[in-house]
Amino acid sequence: MHVLRVVRLLVSIALLSALACTGQSQPVDAPLFPVSVNGKVGYMNRSGQAVIPAQFDLGLHFSEGMAVVWIGNRCGFIDRSGKVAIPARYSDARAFSEGLAQVMSSDAWGYIDQTGREVIPPRFAAALAFSEGVAVVMRDGKRNYIDKAGAKAIDADFTEAADFMDGRARVRLSDDGKQGYIDRSGRFVVPPKFEEADDFSEDLAAVMIGKLWGFIDKSGNIAIAAKFGEASKFSEGHAAVKLNGKWGYVDRSGRVKVAPQFHSGSFELPALPFSDGLAGVVIAGKWAFIDKAGKIVIPPKYDQIAPFAHGLARVKVKAKWGYVDAVGRYVWVPSE
Repeated sequence: MHVLRVVRLLVSIALLSALACTGQSQPVDAPLFPVSVNGKVGYMNRSGQAVIPAQFDLGLHFSEGMAVVWIGNRCGFIDRSGKVAIPARYSDARAFSEGLAQVMSSDAWGYIDQTGREVIPPRFAAALAFSEGVAVVMRDGKRNYIDKAGAKAIDADFTEAADFMDGRARVRLSDDGKQGYIDRSGRFVVPPKFEEADDFSEDLAAVMIGKLWGFIDKSGNIAIAAKFGEASKFSEGHAAVKLNGKWGYVDRSGRVKVAPQFHSGSFELPALPFSDGLAGVVIAGKWAFIDKAGKIVIPPKYDQIAPFAHGLARVKVKAKWGYVDAVGRYVWVPSE
């Protein structure tokens, strides 16, 4: 499970990095990317042009037209022109999802809408983003699901609960129990019988059977036999798997598409999910990008990376972060 958590963490690291210049409203569908200049964060467009000046102490990715930014030790939200849309009055916050965002106030999490109105008062020890109409929250040590009015959506409590993906959510009923999958009614559609498991993606989920990993379909049927030392989510028809101590990629039939060849070394997971047709892999201690045939498209030269999104990937060289395009050309030269 530790590797699967790392996958989720790495895939979710689309955060800060390398900016300067004037703030202008951008086309609503044009992606903006957080960059940093001299310790402050602003935003660039896909061409590498600074469009929101580097003025924030921290900044997250844009989602649903807004981005979380920190001013001092408080955070709020800006719109795509760089204007503060929701004042920096929270101790922590997360990106908008399905119209609501998690915010922390007085050491508790709640939810606001895009006007800044408190929709669900802060009362949870932890709160995840809304996904498929519900969100995971934790209170009194138990996790459950709420709807957008803050009411309990499923009449059950769990020690572990994940977001709904493809109509299924991975849950564990007790600390010493096994994991299974429920539907939106809370009914187990795949009984809790797995020591470890991952979320559904592209209608398949990686599960541990015995000491090996395989994949099941949404009914719980074995789709790919358990024969891998470890496995991660499917993305763009491929999943990273570990065979005989090395990582490679298989397709949805379980056929090897990129031969296992990538070693972990000092990296716990040396093969990231495919995104925009490319996947990050570790070669000789540095990160590179390969295509779906396993061909090296961008040579190994980065100390850390994030997956491609909107045609760009965030890369780290020593202590500096920048962005490269799909051929490895710098759109934003690494900076601090």
